[in-house]
Amino acid sequence: MLFLRRRPKGGRAALDDFLANWEKLQAYDPRERRDPNSRLVDFLSTIPQSIENGRRQLAEAGRQDTTSGVDYLLDVVSRLPSLPTGGERLLDDQQAPWEKLESEVGVAARVVNRFRVHELQAVSGPGRARVDRLRDRLRELGRWANRDEYAVAMQELEEAVAELDRNLAEHDRAHPEYRQYLMQLSELYKLREEGFKALVAVSSPESLSVTVQSLNGPEPERVQLALEVLLTRGWQPATVEEKLDWFCVQARRADLRAKALAGLSGLIGQTTDPALLVDVVEPRLAREGLTDLQEEGLPDLRAGLLEHLAALGGEPAAARLVAVLESHTEPPSLKVTVIRLLAKANPPEAVRLLTDAMSSMETEVRVAATQALAAVRTDPGTPERAAVLDRLIFALRDGEPVVRDAAVESLRKYPDAVGQLVQVLLEDRNPAARESAARTFGSELSPDAAATEALTRALSDEDAAVRRAAADALAAQSRIPSGPEGKMRYLAAKQDWRGVRQSGRAAIPHLVSLLKDRDENVRLEVVKLLGSLRERDVASEVSHLLSDASQEVRRQAALALAALGDAAQVAALRAALTKEGFEDVRKEMESAIRRLERV
Repeated sequence: MLFLRRRPKGGRAALDDFLANWEKLQAYDPRERRDPNSRLVDFLSTIPQSIENGRRQLAEAGRQDTTSGVDYLLDVVSRLPSLPTGGERLLDDQQAPWEKLESEVGVAARVVNRFRVHELQAVSGPGRARVDRLRDRLRELGRWANRDEYAVAMQELEEAVAELDRNLAEHDRAHPEYRQYLMQLSELYKLREEGFKALVAVSSPESLSVTVQSLNGPEPERVQLALEVLLTRGWQPATVEEKLDWFCVQARRADLRAKALAGLSGLIGQTTDPALLVDVVEPRLAREGLTDLQEEGLPDLRAGLLEHLAALGGEPAAARLVAVLESHTEPPSLKVTVIRLLAKANPPEAVRLLTDAMSSMETEVRVAATQALAAVRTDPGTPERAAVLDRLIFALRDGEPVVRDAAVESLRKYPDAVGQLVQVLLEDRNPAARESAARTFGSELSPDAAATEALTRALSDEDAAVRRAAADALAAQSRIPSGPEGKMRYLAAKQDWRGVRQSGRAAIPHLVSLLKDRDENVRLEVVKLLGSLRERDVASEVSHLLSDASQEVRRQAALALAALGDAAQVAALRAALTKEGFEDVRKEMESAIRRLERV
């Protein structure tokens, strides 16, 4: 490019042209032209006069100490490369590997090394091609070659790699100019340092304000430069807006992040204007991505902001809490925070908001709302109380066990829920709801006659989990049935099979009724018990389990029939045997047939 070979113009326009060419060089791909190094050399030839001109322009802008001068300094310095801390010690080290130079010297080393690597690839083409061919051959040999042939191929590859490395090292030694290129480019680092010092030296408040305002600018390089300058000056923000900009910019840097978040947390706690928190602070936190940091082990700033809002009170604070809870886009964790705040503050709209939240699609939100309703203060007999009870009763049918568990715990705080719970226990078609209703009576709720009667009736429920929950509740209330029949149903519901067996023949009618229970474990234990009681009269009922869906129940049914000794069941066993696909069950059926045939 001919314009790069011209004598650089003076003034700011010339410096701008120089920086534009530097930016193009950073993005340049050496593969784009036949002689790529000429692009780098052309740029380097402009450095001496461009750097001298740059020093004059930066010094002049610094002496002005005006808003326009500072704005110009920020623009120029943010476009110049920054030398990482400690990078200067490597610039004079001729033995430093280029990989280390790239990481510790920065962009100047990366630019030069890009041209260097391109040239190395060109001169090492044949050697690299040979290494690639040998590696492909070695992979093929690895499948079926003998050990000696593989060892020979491996040695040949190692020699080819060593030769390639030697050639590359020799070429590097024969071309020290790349180190010189890096030294020339490092002048850009020095120019940036001079401009940086000029920015730090700005004294007028008006000029300093340009740097402060840059903290909230759209250009990342300029924002970080402003931060470096203000950190070096030891500047401290005064207004809420300045503090917000200051801490948010620091939060983008890993080394300052934790301290910045602590500063933001303090800023939130010190702000007493709810409108400022809602309209200024919270949107900025969201824009900076500082609203959901729990996974990083950092404080949840937004949750803290909402807690502070709730403590401040007022319409703006209440409106914001409501908006979060009713939003379809806010994260569940934030809604849970709002729910807990509502339960604590108990504002007039708490009942409506919490009952609405129990319809949320997020399980954790439904759980939090259900738990919160245990603490909400409502008067018995009021519409609010009725709404709470209706929603908690409905939660007993929730598809998530954790929500049902929360409803059980909350309903225990409402003595006037007994009537509705009794109705659910005896009439609801959802077994999970009936079980949850029974568990609610396990503690705290007064054991009145209606509840005791309902729990006693539930001992005969068609669902085993409901029966067991009812038995547990009766035990907790010390209302275990005392009559023989009631005691038998209680023991069976409790699945206390040892206690049932101790009842002897009196247990048989109840056990026979459980042979068709939907719970596999119940059927399994019942058929074992009937076999051990050896009452031949139940053999025909036990034989029905030879076609049970459970493999283990079918096997136990065959064992029980053998123990009962009713030869009339041989035909049922033979019919089941023809359909049985599991060998262990077939063996038990065959053994039962042989034993019954000897009866």
